[in-house]
Amino acid sequence: MTRVCPATVERLEHVPVGPLRDRYRQLEARGVTASDICRELGWFLGGKPDVTRLKRRLGITPNISRGERLLQTHMGYEMAVALAKAMDLDPFEAGV
Repeated sequence: MTRVCPATVERLEHVPVGPLRDRYRQLEARGVTASDICRELGWFLGGKPDVTRLKRRLGITPNISRGERLLQTHMGYEMAVALAKAMDLDPFEAGV
């Protein structure tokens, strides 16, 4: 039986956000808004598109935990696939 190195499994389960963030910036330059992407994902908070959630996932807006500001650098595989599709990007192109 072939064993998989735990570090390899970690890389498969978590995807860098850089390519997705780059795609977001390309779309933004073309006039697509964060709200548009949130609508595509079905991300709403209080009836409005949850733009903060999107920007935190993409590492644009920091998460604040115990007073520490952290930018997200990786995300789970499923989340990366959903974001890539919502931004009209083939998941393979996003490094997923």
